[in-house]
Amino acid sequence: MGLTIICYAIWVAVSSLFIVSAFQLEVHKFLSKLIPKFYPGVSKYNVASLSAFVSEKSLEFASVKFLIMLFADKLGASSSSVYGKVFFLDMFGLGSLLSLIVANVIGAYHLDDVNEKLFSSSTVSSKSGFMLTKHIGRLSVNVASGSILRYPYISYLPNWLLAKNNAERLVYKSHLLLNVFSPDDKSKNHPVVLWACGRNKAESVIIPYLASLGFVVVVPNYAQPPRYSTSESVLFIKLCVEWISECIHCFHGDPSQLYAVGEDTGAAVVMECLSNELPADTIHGLFALAPRNNRDLQWSIKQSVHTFTLIPGFPDNNSEDAAKQTDPTLHKTMSLAGTVPYFYKFSSPRTLATGDLIAGWLNHINTSKKVN
Repeated sequence: MGLTIICYAIWVAVSSLFIVSAFQLEVHKFLSKLIPKFYPGVSKYNVASLSAFVSEKSLEFASVKFLIMLFADKLGASSSSVYGKVFFLDMFGLGSLLSLIVANVIGAYHLDDVNEKLFSSSTVSSKSGFMLTKHIGRLSVNVASGSILRYPYISYLPNWLLAKNNAERLVYKSHLLLNVFSPDDKSKNHPVVLWACGRNKAESVIIPYLASLGFVVVVPNYAQPPRYSTSESVLFIKLCVEWISECIHCFHGDPSQLYAVGEDTGAAVVMECLSNELPADTIHGLFALAPRNNRDLQWSIKQSVHTFTLIPGFPDNNSEDAAKQTDPTLHKTMSLAGTVPYFYKFSSPRTLATGDLIAGWLNHINTSKKVN
């Protein structure tokens, strides 16, 4: 019985810290430093991935907490004198998760509302079905209905780097890796999305979700700013694009339909690469997800390709962003309050509703290309 309450108390403390880390950056930094000291095999990116799960899949995490609470009670933990205090902390964490679930539903509703207005000729009032059911249903979806294929740790080392000396080649080989997420439909080649992560590498739930919507998603490990120079970051993205052009057909992707999603500092890296290193029309459209400036690399909405910029928060009426929102061309900038979650340095709305908005934008570009 004593062991049960100790294990239950440890679980409640650790899970509560991860819940708070979804809201507080300082708590996330603390966990990123503390956990690897006890478990050297755990990296800060593993901690970030768990924080992402807590924030993006809050309903699943709440279910796990509730089941463990019932299990601890069944084993007799409730007879302990400290059970009341531990139980109160557990309920506080569960309440925080429920508030995050509500915030996710509200954010999803706003994103779907924008999606409907931008890419549909129908009015918002003509939406089919009870939309709240759809928003809540998203919370319990790990990967959308239908299976996807995941090909991890593929090297995109080019031939000219293979000819380098052994030491340099090994260094690049350990970094030039990518993951491919593909629809389980091999009857045709699908549009390709290059997903450039920001300064934190944790992959989002949006990535497999986009694959389930009919896109081949390529997620490279690259020299991300600010740790690496702009030239190194741009070089890695360029090498990834070259790999896509040569090899993506093996994963049922169509290199002639290449788009990009840049998250955080990744948006500016993709745009810098497109502006200075790649031929015109290599990437046909960009979705900038909460873009952020980095040292000598500044993000601008004035781009040469079709770009949708999604910025959490309120629009600045005096900025070029506000003017761009009324631009009739295929360039849109939107500042949207209440798009959540905000966690571990990210301020981007990494939810399945965001995935629908990204897919809608890319399909919108593709349709416009065919019309023209």
